[in-house]
Parts: sequence; structure tokens; C-alpha cells
Amino acid sequence: MPKKLLLAAVMLGAAGIMTACDNYDETPPLSEDYLTTYIMPDGTFLGNEEWEQIATEEAEYNAFLEGSN
Repeated sequence: MPKKLLLAAVMLGAAGIMTACDNYDETPPLSEDYLTTYIMPDGTFLGNEEWEQIATEEAEYNAFLEGSN
């Protein structure tokens, strides 16, 4: 009986330790001059040549995937 009680106490202690350490943040603070925002440039529309190139590359990639099975 004492072994079961000791085992239960150890398991309860381990569970308590594991839940207490859950919200510890290991990331260092950001420096003052660190850029935290990013401005997205304006997008550009693709022409027919770009879409054809994309379709060619997708077909090549899909053929590679089918051949690697």
C-alpha cells in the first residue's frame, strides 16, 4: 500500500510541475529598433506568358510526383 501512495504522490507532483511550466516564454524581448511592421508592396497582375510558365512548371511538378510513387 505505501508504494501505491508514493507512486501517486510522485505522479501528482510531476503533473503539477509540467502544468506550472506550460506558460514560460523563452523568446527574448525585441530590441527597440527592431522592425515589427511590414508594408506589403502593390501586387502585379500576371500576363499570359507568366500563366503559361506557371502551368508548365505545375505540370512538370505533378509528373515528378506521379513518377516518384
